[in-house]
This record gives sequence, C-alpha cells and structure tokens, in this order.
Amino acid sequence: MYAVRSSIVHSGQLLSDQKILNKIRSIEMESKDFSQQCEQIVRDVLTAYVQRRAQNQSVKQINKSLEERIADGLEAQMSPVDTLDPS
Repeated sequence: MYAVRSSIVHSGQLLSDQKILNKIRSIEMESKDFSQQCEQIVRDVLTAYVQRRAQNQSVKQINKSLEERIADGLEAQMSPVDTLDPS
C-alpha cells in the first residue's frame, strides 16, 4: 500500500495506471477497494492514538504497541513457507 501511495504522491501516477493496478493486485486487492481500505487504516491508527493518549500512554508506547500489532498481523498472514528459517 505504501508503494502505491508513494507512486501516486511522488510520481503523479493515477490509480488507473497499469503499474499502479499491478501493485494493487500484488497485494490481492481490487483497485476499487484500495482507497477505501487506506482510509480505514488511517482511521484505525488515528483512533488508536486518540484513545491511548486519553489513557496517558506516551507516543513512544503507542508506536511500540502499534508496530507489534502490525508485525503480528503480517506474521499471521504469511504462509508457513514464508516463515521457514533458510539455514
């Protein structure tokens, strides 16, 4: 998602450009759902910050917790082959 966003913001590409469509498909998403999914992720992250700051958590604590949740989520999505130790 970050690569798609960067291509749009920094290179002036459009969501309808073939290169962008290929990137979106590579993350197994339909182009029509991409913008909405990105908006939802931003909403979720901002909501987490607001709620956790209200509980007096520091930004550093919030960042650490969110990074752990993201890493856990990505790990859960990986296939067993992806997680095998190459050694």
